[in-house]
Parts: sequence; C-alpha cells; structure tokens
Amino acid sequence: FLNKGENHPKLAEIILWTKKHVFESYNLETQINQIFDLSSLLLDFLQSPIQTGRYPAFKNLAGITTPKHLPLLKPLLRAKFSGTRRYVVKLIGLIDNEEALNLLIRALSDKSPKVAYQAAKLLGNKDSNKVRHKLLNLMSILDKRQRGYGILALVMQEDRFQKRLFKGMWLPTLLAALRHDDYFI
Repeated sequence: FLNKGENHPKLAEIILWTKKHVFESYNLETQINQIFDLSSLLLDFLQSPIQTGRYPAFKNLAGITTPKHLPLLKPLLRAKFSGTRRYVVKLIGLIDNEEALNLLIRALSDKSPKVAYQAAKLLGNKDSNKVRHKLLNLMSILDKRQRGYGILALVMQEDRFQKRLFKGMWLPTLLAALRHDDYFI
C-alpha cells in the first residue's frame, strides 16, 4: 500500500503520519485524539463531488465514529451533495444517543429522497419506544414529506420487529397524513 502511495505525495504523507503518530502511540487517549485529527481530513474527502472520493472516506469513518464526532458531522447535513449527506446520515446512525436520534429525525425532511429514505431505514431498524414516540410526534407537523418518511420508518419497525404499531383507529390519521394538497400527487 505504501508503494502505491509513493506515487501520490499527499497519500504517502497521510500514511506516514498515521503510522508514526497513531500506530506507535501507547497512550489510548492520545491515539484517539490523533485519529480524530485524521478524521477531519477524511471529512474533507467525504464532501468530494465524486462518489469515488466519498465512499472510501465513509468506510474509514464508519469504523471510528463516536458521539464526539457529532459536532463535526452536524454541519455536513447541509452539504451541497446529497451523497455526502446520505453518508453523514449513515455515520450518525452509528451513534446511539439523543442528539443523533434528533438529527436522524431532522434528516427525514432532507430534500433528497435518498437521504430521507436512508434516515427512515436507520430509524426503522431501532427497536425503541423513544424512537417510536418521536416518529409518532411527526404526525402533528405540517411537512407532509417528513411525516411520510416517519410513517415509512414506523412501517419498517412493524415489519422488522413483528410489532403492530398501527391499529384500525390509525387509518384516517395515516390517510390524512399522506394526502397531498395537489390532487395529482
């Protein structure tokens, strides 16, 4: 790998820095802080306009993402490229805390269907009453698109965890939540 990197001076520099500062460190706290320094460089690659730049950065970040990364990831939910936002949603989905949950709920309203669907999938895989409560609270907001993705996440939870979340009394509410003002949609 290092031989390949010698053809690319920046990549060789990153590899040598990582080998020198991360792998030779015996202090775990120091090692973690140095990985965070490397992760900010990976976050730059995550914002690349091309997929081949974003995917390797995502794969590397997925292995080291912790709640400490949320302040770095949060602004990227407004990134220019939907591919970047989708990978950021996936990274946030790896974090299990209240702030990450709120960011996933907010991502349901992303203008890109791929990003909103990714957030719905991640929320649909969480078997938690707290998640269900937040998704059910979406039924009272005005954004019908976000409500629709919230309902989709609840349906995914029903299917995945074999729980009946929607009883017969929910049908009018569900239909009203999905009905659009434009009759052609």
